[in-house]
Amino acid sequence: MASVRSRSISDRAEADSTTPRGLRSAIVRAAAIIGLSCIAAVTANPAVAAIDRVLLVDVMSNSLSPLARWSELLERHQSQVAAGAECQGRLFCRDGWSQLVGALGGVGPQDLLSEVNRLVNRVRYVPDVADTWSTPTEFLRRGGDCEDFAIAKYLLLRQFGIPAAQMRIVVTRPPNSEPHAILLVETAGGTVALDNLRETPYAFGRQAASTMVYAFNEQSMWLPTGLLRVTQR
Repeated sequence: MASVRSRSISDRAEADSTTPRGLRSAIVRAAAIIGLSCIAAVTANPAVAAIDRVLLVDVMSNSLSPLARWSELLERHQSQVAAGAECQGRLFCRDGWSQLVGALGGVGPQDLLSEVNRLVNRVRYVPDVADTWSTPTEFLRRGGDCEDFAIAKYLLLRQFGIPAAQMRIVVTRPPNSEPHAILLVETAGGTVALDNLRETPYAFGRQAASTMVYAFNEQSMWLPTGLLRVTQR
């Protein structure tokens, strides 16, 4: 059903002559990859397009209301964290989230991104046939795909005080490749990517920015306008 809705959205975008060409292409790409009717909600009442300082491209922003599964995941994560805290000290308590947070407790700010990337990347990669999103607790227990790696890194960095405004979970689609999710973090030296395919964080620049399909954090979700007016970094 989701794929049918996606085709309908992309068909309407292509047919609407009032939608700028670049924006039409962005809508078609996003609808095909996300498989969510939320694309219609984002484009119905978009904010003014502007270059996002983390994503480095022109984007439209919107509230999280269309992205229900992300909001549900955040609620589930908070419940699991609370349950894990109650479990501590009991015999046979196995709370992977608390153990991971504890392993990062002595890491200095200058090494935090590298250590989060390294530790989370040790979790088993499991292809996601049903395109479900897992909380860190669920991910640590059974493994997951690239979105689950990015979500776990995002929530770990939030746990250690990195503001949501400095981070974006981003789905990209490089040429001739499958969609891939990474975490972007704004640092003093520019935007840095944490990627389950890379051992260390790396600079996210002009070429990578042009492959963005959509992005989100706890505050907003973003869709590129397709104009690709990318900042120079």
